[in-house]
Amino acid sequence: MADDLENRLQQLELEQETQNTELYKLNDFDKEIRKLESVLAQIETYEVEQSKEEDFERDLTETEKLERELARIDQEYEDDLKRKTKAVNNQKNYIICLMNNPKSPKEWSGKNWVSRGDGTTYNNPEYVKQIFQQLKKQWPNYSLKIFKR
Repeated sequence: MADDLENRLQQLELEQETQNTELYKLNDFDKEIRKLESVLAQIETYEVEQSKEEDFERDLTETEKLERELARIDQEYEDDLKRKTKAVNNQKNYIICLMNNPKSPKEWSGKNWVSRGDGTTYNNPEYVKQIFQQLKKQWPNYSLKIFKR
């Protein structure tokens, strides 16, 4: 019987500790609610100062200045892109073809023979000649040609 009473007493003490802990937590929670209420009250009573006309005009002028600068950068980028595109379009591109089937020749990809349009294009005529000579050495019996694209 004494053991039973002691177990019940320990359970009651544990329950009391649990309730005390929960009570402290509630007290902390209550403090947090009071802080939030205080912040909300300050927000409700806070009045926004109207910005001065000068500040607005200054900001507007600054914004317009930045917009003009961005437009200038965009234009420079577009002009540069057009120049580069023109330069590439004026370059002659060369391909090396395997002429086993003249109606649909295979193109050299740098590693193997691929379908028409999938081959490597070379901008430098001297370099394409070097590659052509290497391929001729590797496959002397193949009918190979260099084409301008």
